Amino acid sequence: MKVRFVHQYFHPDLSSVSQVISQVGFHLAAQGDEVSVICSRNKYDGAQGDRLSAREVIHGVEIRRCWGPSFGRRSLLGYFLDMVSFCVLATIRLTVAPKADTTVFLTNPPLFSLLGAVMKKIRNERFVYVLMDVFPDVTVRAGVLLEGSAITRVLRGIARAALKGADRVVVLGEDMRDVAVRSGAAPEKVVVIRNWADPEAIYPVPPEENRLRREWGLDGKFVVEYSGNLGVSHYFEDILAVAEEIVTFDGIRFVFIGGGVRLREVERSVVSKRLTNVILLPYQKESSLAMSLSAGDVHYVSLRPGFEGLVVPSKAYGIMAAGRPIIYQGAENGEIARMVTREGIGHVIPPGDREGLRDCILSLYRNRETGLKIGATARQALEHKYSSAKGLSLYRAVLAGER
Repeated sequence: MKVRFVHQYFHPDLSSVSQVISQVGFHLAAQGDEVSVICSRNKYDGAQGDRLSAREVIHGVEIRRCWGPSFGRRSLLGYFLDMVSFCVLATIRLTVAPKADTTVFLTNPPLFSLLGAVMKKIRNERFVYVLMDVFPDVTVRAGVLLEGSAITRVLRGIARAALKGADRVVVLGEDMRDVAVRSGAAPEKVVVIRNWADPEAIYPVPPEENRLRREWGLDGKFVVEYSGNLGVSHYFEDILAVAEEIVTFDGIRFVFIGGGVRLREVERSVVSKRLTNVILLPYQKESSLAMSLSAGDVHYVSLRPGFEGLVVPSKAYGIMAAGRPIIYQGAENGEIARMVTREGIGHVIPPGDREGLRDCILSLYRNRETGLKIGATARQALEHKYSSAKGLSLYRAVLAGER
């Protein structure tokens, strides 16, 4: 089959959505499908390096990248300008591209997926909508848009039209399925495909063999790690407060790896509170993910109240592949919280419970063997239930119209 992906970011970009959809594309090409991609020459975070080539073929996938400014996501204005330029140029490129059997849109740029419904009617291509985030609900929850405002009603109308126009809507969990149906998707068209991690690419690296721990000055330290996007849906107030409270514990370090709109907020807090136990690092190369994710003794994952069902922190699967326990701070009935509890792979802490968060970290710090056992359980769960092989086979079935 001929499949085209339209998404702002694609390999070698390091953002989580880009990694997932890139793996899908490469898997399809390896199966003999004809795969093309329309994406941006920018990367998710402008700090990742130079812009990418306009045209290339990687692992059998034909990639066409649109030019645009490269402001990154450190400001909303820069993010908006990057997004608009991509929408305009991607629309032009898609209009003149050869016909595909199936065109896949994702939720970046937000609501650009409506073009998939339009092109479906014009070109008679199947339209598959992969719902990684639910817009405009995320921006309303973040306080960027007002509930009930005219612009919010217009954007919700666009989102509803995209959902109704899709042949299939892929969501990341049961909570998101419910939101998608309430937002306009026909229940019979919604398919749950959870994100994953590749257990061959990401695996546990013992501390004594981890060069990144040495390079970052973490030898002999207990490391609480946050790795990934620092976005509007994530929650850092409590973890930073705990870092401040136990700053005198020389054996503990808090490491933040990644970027996003809330990075500056974290940076300001580290400086103003003189958090000498906090280390901030940029996104790491894909080839270093096993070492990067293994650098932490425990990983922190968070979701702000009200975002359950709108966002699923898929970083949890990479943590599981690295064989590390998870401290999840968010609603107890959320998708990842239920998985952490069900699989016995970490601890769930309610937002605002700074004492509980501190005690959990200190308990793992003082009982290293407990963390190792939990991490081994997480790795086993990933291999048996949340590996890339299962997710990729489901995607191919959906894109071929078999599900």
